[in-house]
Amino acid sequence: MMKRANISWNARQLSKMIEKGSITFDSAVQRGLVWDNDRKSLLIHSMMTGFPIPAMYAAKDTETKILSMLDGKQRSNAISDFLHGRFTLSNVPEVVLEDGTEVDVNGMYFSGLCEELQDIISNYSLTIYYFEDITDDEIAELFYRLNNGRALSNIERVRAVAKSFKTIQELKKHELFTTALTEKAFEKYVPDELVIKSYIMLTFDKPCLDAKVTNPTMMNAILTDQDVNIMNGVFNRILNTYKTIVADDSPETGKLSKRIAKRLITRTHMLSIMPIVKKSLIDRVPDDVFTLWVKNFFCGSRSATKYDEYNSRCTAGSGHAETIKVRLDVIKKDYNKFMKKIEKERENDRSVNEVNEVVETVENTETSNETFENTETVEVVEATEVNENVVDDTANETETVETETESETDTDNDMSSLVDELIQDTDSGMVA
Repeated sequence: MMKRANISWNARQLSKMIEKGSITFDSAVQRGLVWDNDRKSLLIHSMMTGFPIPAMYAAKDTETKILSMLDGKQRSNAISDFLHGRFTLSNVPEVVLEDGTEVDVNGMYFSGLCEELQDIISNYSLTIYYFEDITDDEIAELFYRLNNGRALSNIERVRAVAKSFKTIQELKKHELFTTALTEKAFEKYVPDELVIKSYIMLTFDKPCLDAKVTNPTMMNAILTDQDVNIMNGVFNRILNTYKTIVADDSPETGKLSKRIAKRLITRTHMLSIMPIVKKSLIDRVPDDVFTLWVKNFFCGSRSATKYDEYNSRCTAGSGHAETIKVRLDVIKKDYNKFMKKIEKERENDRSVNEVNEVVETVENTETSNETFENTETVEVVEATEVNENVVDDTANETETVETETESETDTDNDMSSLVDELIQDTDSGMVA
């Protein structure tokens, strides 16, 4: 037997508990926020006029003491939002005050109401039943009974017992899904399914996205931190690529870019390219190169791609293992071909750069040689001039020597004549 207890909070207390996180809405059986403004306004009008509001139900965590709402999410959030001034009342009848005055409250925020109505809303008593140690099967049965015999849908039942439920809830908040999906898709738990299908595409050798595989995987898979990191990395690259492509508003390519961007985040295509996105991250392919590949792959004029083999397998039954294999093979072949082309262009660029470097080196060498030759010529000229000067100096020295020799010869001749004269004088007796 389920252990049940109940507490009574007024609207103000309930709102504070939600703000503090003491009440959460993470239960798998809870839908997204689907009430429109008129439904929320009618609830507030019921509180102001004394109409009863059904009790709400929650599961209590025995350790944290946090209440996880099983039924009452729409009502709780409508009350809290109105008290915090997040919407105005619309399409509700006039409210009669204690003194008989009729007040039109349409278009009013909580702060615009008279003090009497503010007090009535703030102090309105709400009953919450909570259960400790409630099982998943008991939650499903409780939901069935609270919703007039409507059983949990297939996805609701699977979510209720998912071992990695909280991790899935965090991953589905990624901007990629809020960008790619509508609010109605969120109400139908499409993001939850996409998270599990992404996990399958990124971890299974032979992925299959049929319910016979996705449902057991959602129930039993334990997503590790590494799984989460890989998935977030893949989601980030797809989102960034989408933003880059969709931002193209040039007259020449803008229209095609918008079409390609839309194809990229279509569920079948987005899931199909995930394995190659993972590979591109492992290979450290730059963002701009990966974006070029996406634009090249999804550039079909009438269909998503230029490959009929791929396009024909994106219709009904696109989750079958064999169909997925064909799509993955086409993607892999195109991706590898594109990357080889990019690498070849890079090699050509490197070759051109190497040639340019060689030419530049040769030119620099020739310039250096010319400089060397000019320097050598100058040195030869200077050396020649020096040699000529040396020759001139040597000639001058020779002339000087010859002159000196001639002078010495003349002197010797003069001395010989003088001796001869002296001898003659002696012979003649002229010497005293």
